[in-house]
Amino acid sequence: MSHGISVEDRLRQAEGEAAALPVRVEGDLDAVTAPALRARLLRLLSRGHAHLLVDLADCRYVDSSGMLALITAGDRAAAQGGSVRLQNAPPLLLKMLRFAHLGKVLGVPGEETPHPCRRQPGPDTAVGQWQVRRIVQQAVPHASVLVRHAVLDEARATPLTNADLADVELAVGEAFANAVRHGSPRGAQDQVVTRALVGTEAFVAEVRDCGEGFDPAQIETPNPERLREGGLGLFYMRAIMDWVEFERDRQGATVRLVKLYPRSE
Repeated sequence: MSHGISVEDRLRQAEGEAAALPVRVEGDLDAVTAPALRARLLRLLSRGHAHLLVDLADCRYVDSSGMLALITAGDRAAAQGGSVRLQNAPPLLLKMLRFAHLGKVLGVPGEETPHPCRRQPGPDTAVGQWQVRRIVQQAVPHASVLVRHAVLDEARATPLTNADLADVELAVGEAFANAVRHGSPRGAQDQVVTRALVGTEAFVAEVRDCGEGFDPAQIETPNPERLREGGLGLFYMRAIMDWVEFERDRQGATVRLVKLYPRSE
């Protein structure tokens, strides 16, 4: 985006960014709210505001849909000689951008390589002692926040760090969104069942839908040039959790998300 431009153009761009229009985002930025923010940012760009500064100080949670809304606006601004930049971005969003090598679109420096998800089976939740909470919700997008918060209530009682808890919330949110989008053929008539399991060595979240499931091996690593929401959720689940497993039977499909407790020194 800034490749090959002159010093004068760089200076003009810096001056424009310094005078960027502040855009405040409040509340969660997820599959429910992302379309409205995308439309809002694109509308501002179309009205001649070349540089936007998106303030996320009051936005605690951003999922892949929210990130894509920001990326879409960033690409549009760059094509018009402008920019979209972030202020007070949650640490997990910065990590998400770097994992997908998309940080430059929004002025976030650096890239990161996700830690590869372990391939061996996760802990057997049928063996040993587990504290279990079952959460049943309609298969509707706005139920995601209820599920995420319920799972976090259980996870906070474990040794997981704040960064671990943010990972768990994102993974559960992405799994629930996929269950609603792809695993609920009757829409709101279907239910998504989530289980939060507290063990002695790990925290496990299971999200079960009514769909036929899919082959996770067919989901490609996101290409920054051709982004779509469908594969990003699975990409991030695998990038931030220790184990991710999929099961299918006649009643539906289950994704199991495992986060190991930090090792004590």
